[in-house]
Amino acid sequence: MAKEINTKRPLVSLLSTEFIERVIEEAKDVLEKTGVWVENEEGLELLSNGGAQVDRGKKQAFIPRRLVEESLKSVPSSIVIYDRNGNPHMNWEGNNSYFGAVGGGKVWDSDLGQLRESTTAEDQINCIKLIDALDNIDGQGASVLLTDVPMEIRGYYRLYLYLRYSTKPFFGGGARTKEGFQVAKDLLVTIRGSEKALRDKPLNWSSICPVAPLKWGDLICGSLIRYAQNGIPVVMTPLPLTGATGPITIGGSLVQHTAEGLSGVVISQLANRGAPILWAGSPIAFDMRWGTTPFSAIESIMMGMACCEVGKYFGLATRTYIGCSDAKRPDSQAALETGIGTVLAVLAGINIITNAGQLNFETVLSLEKLVIDNEIYGMARRLAQGITPRGEPLAEELFTEGLYEGKHFLLSPATMKWLRQEYFYPGPVISREDGQVWMEKGSTTAEQRAKEEVKRILATHEPEPLDKDIDRELLRIVTKEAEKYGISKLPLP
Repeated sequence: MAKEINTKRPLVSLLSTEFIERVIEEAKDVLEKTGVWVENEEGLELLSNGGAQVDRGKKQAFIPRRLVEESLKSVPSSIVIYDRNGNPHMNWEGNNSYFGAVGGGKVWDSDLGQLRESTTAEDQINCIKLIDALDNIDGQGASVLLTDVPMEIRGYYRLYLYLRYSTKPFFGGGARTKEGFQVAKDLLVTIRGSEKALRDKPLNWSSICPVAPLKWGDLICGSLIRYAQNGIPVVMTPLPLTGATGPITIGGSLVQHTAEGLSGVVISQLANRGAPILWAGSPIAFDMRWGTTPFSAIESIMMGMACCEVGKYFGLATRTYIGCSDAKRPDSQAALETGIGTVLAVLAGINIITNAGQLNFETVLSLEKLVIDNEIYGMARRLAQGITPRGEPLAEELFTEGLYEGKHFLLSPATMKWLRQEYFYPGPVISREDGQVWMEKGSTTAEQRAKEEVKRILATHEPEPLDKDIDRELLRIVTKEAEKYGISKLPLP
């Protein structure tokens, strides 16, 4: 009997334990000695009552180590996200890795070969339907500007579209204001049936970004408190830019990132002990030459990995923006940047990896890139599975008769048994046919094949429909709010 062999989950790390502990200790020093600026009165009150030294005139809060350490103890170590139907969809803990979409703005129009403004039916709904069909993108979140509705309703109108056209969970809460948040909450409760059911089975998560360095604006801090009080998972997302809004060194910016993240953890736990938090961030290596924020710079990727290592040290679920490309169209630069970032993020064991379909510093959405990224994610997911010992013995065919008489492995029972389990087979976007067949099929590029795949999916995929009564209620809620801004009919197909 052969000794049992366990499958190893491949992982990489950039920081030693000593480095992580030094970052954390310095971050705690920053919170005690420099403190954070908090514009929100409710936030200052929570911090003061929790034991922080608060200077209300200067809106400064000096947070003691004790309060930081107590707050970390109450944050859940895992978060389960459910789909629209109430089924478990993602389990953010340990080294589980999932993929999602987030951000956007304008649209890359592959027919025009240029950027253009976006609309509801042509762009946002098509994007949602596409992600709903793509197996390796686990969560919605890619967004366009929705130029055909007023800015005031775009957040919860987009949330309504997510709910209507996909069963997948999604990134985004609807709005930052109290009024907008209530509309978003009403939509979510309509889906779940009650506030308790929504708390028990969350289907969305939202990002909270302190202003670097060490500032909590009124609107953002208020949103953090509301999300915490309502049990909506919060992605704690500090945004230091090296040499601009953060120290020039990676280590220095990690200290700032950690201090800002810990201050958010404290505020959330003072608002509601046990509120779910994802330790995340979007630290960027600021490019001094162009004044740009390259998400795909190798140093940005390294910082994203490192900040999640700090989160893992705390025992928290993690999330990163690694995977975005700074390319302007879904070309070879986009593929190499997304591929490198995604593989490294998976090897770092980050729980939710976002930015599917994103280009140009997270300001442009490409449907073609969504399809290409789906294949990158499938390959990365296969990598995360590691090498599993299959068969007893491992090379069982080498012990059978006929090996030297021309017998090959194509017809082996073991080949038929393990073929689908052992290998990831990408879709038509990835060319693996020989050169002659490729030429006969039109000598197409990956971008061209992705364009055809987008057309095929949108022509054939039908998202699972909502219950008609629920759909009518969701539309009623959104339409009622839209009427306040002069919109009597929403732009739906």
